[in-house]
Amino acid sequence: MNNTSLQIKCSIPATLTTNSNLIFDNIRYSHGNITYSNITGEITFNETGNYLINWWVATQLALNSNSVTFALSSSQGDIVKGCSPIKTGEVFGTAIINIITPNTTLSLKNINPGSITLSRSTPIQASLVAVQYDTNTSEGLSNTSLCFSYLQLAHIIKQLIEKYPNYTMSIFTTSLASSPLTGKPYQLYSSNPNSDVGIFIINNNGGLISIPINHIIAIYVGDGSVYDTSITYLIPDIPIPKGCDTDMITSIKNYLSVGYHISFSLGVNTSGEGDVYKNEYAMLVLADSGGNTPLFIPPLEIVALSIDSTSTPALGSNLSISSRLP
Repeated sequence: MNNTSLQIKCSIPATLTTNSNLIFDNIRYSHGNITYSNITGEITFNETGNYLINWWVATQLALNSNSVTFALSSSQGDIVKGCSPIKTGEVFGTAIINIITPNTTLSLKNINPGSITLSRSTPIQASLVAVQYDTNTSEGLSNTSLCFSYLQLAHIIKQLIEKYPNYTMSIFTTSLASSPLTGKPYQLYSSNPNSDVGIFIINNNGGLISIPINHIIAIYVGDGSVYDTSITYLIPDIPIPKGCDTDMITSIKNYLSVGYHISFSLGVNTSGEGDVYKNEYAMLVLADSGGNTPLFIPPLEIVALSIDSTSTPALGSNLSISSRLP
């Protein structure tokens, strides 16, 4: 499997004029035949192949428009848009780009008719991940740890629907919303009969809310809930696929231990603290020593964490989590 991958982020609340590139000022990870210039805002793909691109931008203001639109734009003519009807919030997009010739460049552009100002209320204004995969092999994208983390989350959601059907859950997402989405678990929808990865649907007083699971950063089961010890977890294939996603997942798993009391930040504006109750591959569960009010966290969604130096395996402190604008 090809491990060419790039992760970049922006932590500058800049104002982008029409057709200008968003400049990501920090390269968090880069491996393989791919480079990035924080002067031009261009990614250069030095070899042909298929690349999966995921990105999001937190915005504060857009002039001369009732919406916000960015686009992935390549030197070979690709234009893939991502839009939001909300000018203060998050806009995101996903694309598969087939790089036909080496040294093709790609950037994320403001294609609104007016300027866009990035959020001044968040520590990170934008993020982009590019991963190469080979559709001609049996491995492909499905054999990455990132994909496994989605499978693990879907596996957990199916069990939560079965075991906690009457609990009002709180679903924390990558959105800039000041509160989580709430409702009783209703359905996990997938268009692929061979995979559970798809959309988590909750029932909020008769209204259905559909949440793509790649934007879920935590699930709070609900007040009065207790961890069900019959919950199972997927086990990754051995050997575990190599790559930056694997390194991040295994680093967090090895860094934490059951019983540690941690403070954490997730996504753009969610933070909390609690005890590590379960530490599985691609899934953390926080709860007190009795398993009360469990919180499920996909570790790749952790932005920052700190460990209480007095943590012991029997600490059993209360859990707290909130989603708020700074």
